Amino acid sequence: MRFVGNIVILGVCIAALAAFAEAEDHGHATAHAHVVVNPTIAVVALTPNADLGTIQVGTVPGILVFRVDANVERVDLWCVATYLYKGNDPQDPTVDPIVLFREAGVTFDATDANPIQGGPNVAPFLETTDINGFTGWISDRITFESSQPGLFSQDVVLRITWDQPDPEKPRGEYSGWVIFWAGVTQL
Repeated sequence: MRFVGNIVILGVCIAALAAFAEAEDHGHATAHAHVVVNPTIAVVALTPNADLGTIQVGTVPGILVFRVDANVERVDLWCVATYLYKGNDPQDPTVDPIVLFREAGVTFDATDANPIQGGPNVAPFLETTDINGFTGWISDRITFESSQPGLFSQDVVLRITWDQPDPEKPRGEYSGWVIFWAGVTQL
Protein backbone atom coordinates (compact mmCIF):
# COMPACT_ATOMS: atom_id res chain seq x y z
CA MET A 1 0.00 0.00 0.00
CA ARG A 2 2.83 2.28 0.81
CA PHE A 3 4.27 1.84 -2.70
CA VAL A 4 0.94 2.80 -4.28
CA GLY A 5 0.69 5.84 -2.03
CA ASN A 6 4.12 7.02 -3.12
CA ILE A 7 3.19 6.57 -6.76
CA VAL A 8 0.02 8.59 -6.22
CA ILE A 9 1.97 11.39 -4.52
CA LEU A 10 4.57 11.34 -7.31
CA GLY A 11 1.80 11.48 -9.89
CA VAL A 12 0.18 14.45 -8.16
CA CYS A 13 3.54 16.30 -8.08
CA ILE A 14 4.18 15.65 -11.77
CA ALA A 15 0.66 16.78 -12.62
CA ALA A 16 1.12 19.94 -10.55
CA LEU A 17 4.42 20.75 -12.26
CA ALA A 18 2.95 20.05 -15.67
CA ALA A 19 -0.01 22.27 -14.86
CA PHE A 20 2.35 25.00 -13.66
CA ALA A 21 4.50 24.67 -16.78
CA GLU A 22 1.46 24.74 -19.00
CA ALA A 23 -0.14 27.66 -17.15
CA GLU A 24 2.79 30.05 -17.84
CA ASP A 25 4.49 30.78 -21.14
CA HIS A 26 7.55 32.28 -19.41
CA GLY A 27 9.26 32.30 -16.05
CA HIS A 28 11.81 34.28 -14.14
CA ALA A 29 14.12 34.15 -11.16
CA THR A 30 15.97 36.86 -9.30
CA ALA A 31 19.63 36.78 -8.24
CA HIS A 32 21.31 39.30 -5.99
CA ALA A 33 24.58 40.57 -7.51
CA HIS A 34 27.19 42.40 -5.46
CA VAL A 35 30.76 43.66 -5.76
CA VAL A 36 33.24 45.11 -3.30
CA VAL A 37 35.12 48.24 -4.35
CA ASN A 38 38.69 47.96 -3.12
CA PRO A 39 40.53 50.93 -1.70
CA THR A 40 42.71 52.65 -4.26
CA ILE A 41 45.17 55.52 -4.23
CA ALA A 42 47.13 57.51 -6.81
CA VAL A 43 49.97 60.00 -6.28
CA VAL A 44 51.31 62.59 -8.74
CA ALA A 45 54.21 65.03 -8.32
CA LEU A 46 52.92 68.54 -9.05
CA THR A 47 56.50 69.87 -8.70
CA PRO A 48 58.53 67.16 -10.45
CA ASN A 49 61.52 69.53 -10.72
CA ALA A 50 61.67 71.55 -7.51
CA ASP A 51 63.92 74.60 -7.78
CA LEU A 52 65.38 75.18 -4.31
CA GLY A 53 66.86 78.54 -5.27
CA THR A 54 70.44 79.56 -4.49
CA ILE A 55 72.49 79.35 -1.30
CA GLN A 56 75.96 80.13 -0.04
CA VAL A 57 75.84 78.96 3.58
CA GLY A 58 72.84 77.95 5.64
CA THR A 59 69.72 75.88 5.40
CA VAL A 60 68.08 75.08 2.09
CA PRO A 61 64.29 74.92 2.43
CA GLY A 62 62.45 72.76 -0.06
CA ILE A 63 58.74 72.93 -0.83
CA LEU A 64 57.38 70.11 -2.96
CA VAL A 65 53.73 69.63 -3.90
CA PHE A 66 52.08 66.30 -4.63
CA ARG A 67 48.51 65.30 -5.46
CA VAL A 68 46.85 62.39 -3.66
CA ASP A 69 43.58 60.89 -4.90
CA ALA A 70 42.07 58.03 -2.93
CA ASN A 71 38.61 56.54 -2.45
CA VAL A 72 39.13 56.46 1.33
CA GLU A 73 39.27 59.22 3.94
CA ARG A 74 42.35 58.01 5.84
CA VAL A 75 45.79 57.72 4.30
CA ASP A 76 49.34 57.23 5.60
CA LEU A 77 51.90 59.76 4.35
CA TRP A 78 55.69 59.40 4.43
CA CYS A 79 58.71 60.18 2.26
CA VAL A 80 62.31 59.49 1.40
CA ALA A 81 64.66 62.43 0.86
CA THR A 82 68.26 62.16 -0.32
CA TYR A 83 71.31 64.31 0.10
CA LEU A 84 72.01 66.76 -2.73
CA TYR A 85 75.05 65.87 -4.85
CA LYS A 86 77.09 68.15 -7.12
CA GLY A 87 76.34 67.44 -10.75
CA ASN A 88 73.73 64.87 -9.70
CA ASP A 89 76.64 62.43 -9.17
CA PRO A 90 76.59 60.52 -5.88
CA GLN A 91 79.63 58.45 -6.92
CA ASP A 92 82.14 61.34 -7.02
CA PRO A 93 83.96 61.36 -3.64
CA THR A 94 85.74 64.67 -4.25
CA VAL A 95 82.79 66.90 -3.29
CA ASP A 96 80.75 66.28 -0.16
CA PRO A 97 76.98 66.38 -0.64
CA ILE A 98 74.61 68.88 0.92
CA VAL A 99 73.11 66.80 3.71
CA LEU A 100 69.54 66.53 4.83
CA PHE A 101 68.77 68.60 7.92
CA ARG A 102 67.25 65.58 9.66
CA GLU A 103 66.52 67.40 12.91
CA ALA A 104 63.79 69.40 11.13
CA GLY A 105 62.03 66.26 9.87
CA VAL A 106 59.52 66.56 7.06
CA THR A 107 56.32 68.59 7.36
CA PHE A 108 53.19 67.37 5.60
CA ASP A 109 50.44 69.93 4.94
CA ALA A 110 47.28 68.60 3.28
CA THR A 111 44.69 70.94 1.81
CA ASP A 112 41.70 69.35 3.56
CA ALA A 113 43.09 66.85 6.07
CA ASN A 114 44.87 66.67 9.40
CA PRO A 115 46.77 64.01 11.36
CA ILE A 116 44.45 61.77 13.36
CA GLN A 117 44.14 62.02 17.15
CA GLY A 118 45.62 65.52 17.17
CA GLY A 119 49.04 64.23 16.18
CA PRO A 120 51.81 66.36 14.70
CA ASN A 121 52.19 66.91 10.97
CA VAL A 122 56.00 66.69 11.22
CA ALA A 123 57.58 63.27 10.77
CA PRO A 124 61.13 62.51 11.88
CA PHE A 125 63.60 60.84 9.53
CA LEU A 126 64.23 57.38 10.99
CA GLU A 127 66.65 55.35 8.93
CA THR A 128 68.98 55.57 5.97
CA THR A 129 68.32 54.13 2.55
CA ASP A 130 69.87 54.19 -0.88
CA ILE A 131 68.07 55.58 -3.94
CA ASN A 132 70.08 54.79 -7.08
CA GLY A 133 73.34 55.49 -5.25
CA PHE A 134 72.01 58.59 -3.45
CA THR A 135 72.11 58.43 0.34
CA GLY A 136 68.66 59.14 1.72
CA TRP A 137 66.51 58.97 4.81
CA ILE A 138 63.07 57.44 5.29
CA SER A 139 60.56 59.39 7.37
CA ASP A 140 58.06 58.01 9.83
CA ARG A 141 54.46 57.57 8.64
CA ILE A 142 51.68 59.90 9.69
CA THR A 143 48.01 58.97 9.29
CA PHE A 144 45.85 61.81 7.96
CA GLU A 145 42.06 61.95 7.80
CA SER A 146 40.34 63.98 5.11
CA SER A 147 37.39 66.26 5.74
CA GLN A 148 36.03 65.17 2.34
CA PRO A 149 33.22 62.61 2.60
CA GLY A 150 34.59 59.20 1.64
CA LEU A 151 37.59 60.59 -0.24
CA PHE A 152 41.10 61.91 0.10
CA SER A 153 41.51 63.97 -3.09
CA GLN A 154 43.77 66.93 -2.47
CA ASP A 155 47.23 68.44 -2.65
CA VAL A 156 49.87 67.65 -0.05
CA VAL A 157 52.80 70.03 0.47
CA LEU A 158 56.08 68.63 1.81
CA ARG A 159 58.56 70.91 3.54
CA ILE A 160 62.06 69.46 3.74
CA THR A 161 65.29 71.20 4.73
CA TRP A 162 68.91 70.56 3.76
CA ASP A 163 71.96 72.05 5.47
CA GLN A 164 74.95 73.66 3.74
CA PRO A 165 77.47 74.81 6.41
CA ASP A 166 80.61 74.87 4.25
CA PRO A 167 81.68 78.42 3.21
CA GLU A 168 84.03 76.90 0.62
CA LYS A 169 81.54 74.50 -0.95
CA PRO A 170 82.39 74.22 -4.68
CA ARG A 171 80.07 76.28 -6.86
CA GLY A 172 77.53 74.44 -8.99
CA GLU A 173 74.22 72.68 -9.04
CA TYR A 174 73.54 70.05 -6.39
CA SER A 175 70.58 67.73 -6.72
CA GLY A 176 68.91 64.70 -5.23
CA TRP A 177 65.54 63.02 -4.88
CA VAL A 178 62.38 63.22 -2.82
CA ILE A 179 60.04 60.26 -3.03
CA PHE A 180 56.61 60.84 -1.54
CA TRP A 181 54.50 57.89 -0.47
CA ALA A 182 50.79 57.75 0.31
CA GLY A 183 49.12 54.53 1.32
CA VAL A 184 45.66 53.37 2.25
CA THR A 185 45.46 53.08 6.03
CA GLN A 186 44.77 49.56 7.27
CA LEU A 187 42.11 49.96 9.97
